[in-house]
Amino acid sequence: MFLKSLLSLLFGLPKNSAIIVYQGGLGNQLFQYLLGRELQKVFKKNVIYYDIRKYYKKNHKSDIQNLFQLKLRKYNIDKSNFLVKFILLSPLFLRFNKFVFQKLKIKIFSNYFFDNNNKPIILENFKNNDNLLIFFGTWHNLINQYIYSKNIKNLKFKNINLPKNYNFQKKFISLHVRRGDYCDPKTSNFHGNLNLNYYLSAIEFLRNKFGNIPVLLFSDDTEWISKNLSYLIKNSIVISSLKSSPEIDFYIMSKANYFILSNSTFAWLSAFLSEKKDKFVVLPKYWFKNEKINSYHIYKDWKYEVI
Repeated sequence: MFLKSLLSLLFGLPKNSAIIVYQGGLGNQLFQYLLGRELQKVFKKNVIYYDIRKYYKKNHKSDIQNLFQLKLRKYNIDKSNFLVKFILLSPLFLRFNKFVFQKLKIKIFSNYFFDNNNKPIILENFKNNDNLLIFFGTWHNLINQYIYSKNIKNLKFKNINLPKNYNFQKKFISLHVRRGDYCDPKTSNFHGNLNLNYYLSAIEFLRNKFGNIPVLLFSDDTEWISKNLSYLIKNSIVISSLKSSPEIDFYIMSKANYFILSNSTFAWLSAFLSEKKDKFVVLPKYWFKNEKINSYHIYKDWKYEVI
């Protein structure tokens, strides 16, 4: 109990506070934001975000604050507070604690929480917990527990200048290919890369079900989808962040009626935020290289097919 109180003092935060570690691209950021909103609105926590993106080799410059009408409360560590900055909230310390928790099932500090793909934390357990809470992870697997954050109308897009080569009011299939850091051997060994058969089978399934609908292709690797995929798909258009920005790609994808998801939170959340009444989602059998997709990765209100 003393240690928990001491942590609050060290961080200079009042009781009932929660720090969401802010990292990754738009998809990860959005899941972190949704967790924060849930803790704030449903469990009345004082929520702030600590941005560690600059400490990673892959520095994601995209930001949900450039896409949505929102402003995050950021945690700024006092320059003299070396213990918090260089140890308790350092990326190395956070990753080490997460590794110990996931591999050995041991928590060095009970105030730290890490996402677990097969056994999500129970948000209701935080209802009467007024200690400082620190969350490090993506939090994809909590989506079906949310009460407040499932109301997607709370997220308002900023004004987006759309490309002029397509009428985005028409029905279309959004197909997303995640490459980029997924092509790095270490990352690929964890996440895995989907093969062409998945995408082609998904298109065949949706067109058999809904008709010969245009396919809009999105990726962080325009050259790859142009050389390897687009020529195989009739009535398709390549729309890439290399020609616009990840924020614009995400916005356009969210306007689709039908979705072919990569194993990426970026693609997943574009489908989640779509307000189309006839929305239908296709997901891959494997969300990670060695782990099949499960109910934690599929939103409970979706009409979907796993291919």
